[in-house]
Amino acid sequence: MRTHSSKDIFSYLGYLVKPGLRGFFTFFLTTFILLIVLGTWQLRRLEWKNNLIQTINQNLAKPSVELDDLVTDTLSKGQTPDYRRVKITGTLENEKPFRVLSKTHKGQLGYHLIVPLSLSNGARLLVNLGWMPLDKGIKDINFPQSPITVSGIVKSAAERTAYTPENNYQTHDLFSLDPLEVAQEKTWPALLPFYIVRLSKGVFTQEYPVPLEGKIAITNSHLGYAVTWYLLALFWGLIFTFYARRHIHNEFMKT
Repeated sequence: MRTHSSKDIFSYLGYLVKPGLRGFFTFFLTTFILLIVLGTWQLRRLEWKNNLIQTINQNLAKPSVELDDLVTDTLSKGQTPDYRRVKITGTLENEKPFRVLSKTHKGQLGYHLIVPLSLSNGARLLVNLGWMPLDKGIKDINFPQSPITVSGIVKSAAERTAYTPENNYQTHDLFSLDPLEVAQEKTWPALLPFYIVRLSKGVFTQEYPVPLEGKIAITNSHLGYAVTWYLLALFWGLIFTFYARRHIHNEFMKT
């Protein structure tokens, strides 16, 4: 029976860089590293999402904040206390609505209706009144003419990705809501740098727009994604090991 010395082991390893396996080994190593990186990235996203959910739950449990305190807190800390509850009184400027497209409700495609709220101090605040079906518009809503009180939660600019389409301010059709961008595009210097998401129907008695109604749905599938990438890396490693061992064994036996 033939025994394998340390020279034999180095010979095995040397086959990995020979023309027969070099290309496949390079492809395997690149793919394996990519799968590990993707799995690790998802674990970091999982940590970020868990912290976000914890912050959301903590802020939702706090009492409503006054607008003046909210503005002061935002300006002093340089960030918006997202998901804090707030009640704000003002007059809706329903002649200047925006639509945030590609929003679903119970599986139906529609949009979120965004209307500026004029405050007594002259400032404006964007309010997400809720979900609307695509065949419904501003004319289907009975807007109150007098000032109203809106109960909701505070949000800063919506997160954008590389795949988010550009906002169209000519048609007022948006894909992400950023109050600072709106203020610049519409030349509204008094627009506050955050917006409100309405939680309850309040004075709106019609079916639409559908408010958030206090339900915060944050998907958190990053652990599943991480496990998937790591399992693919393991499976890919097993495939390479099987193929490489057979190929190297056949080559080694010729010597």
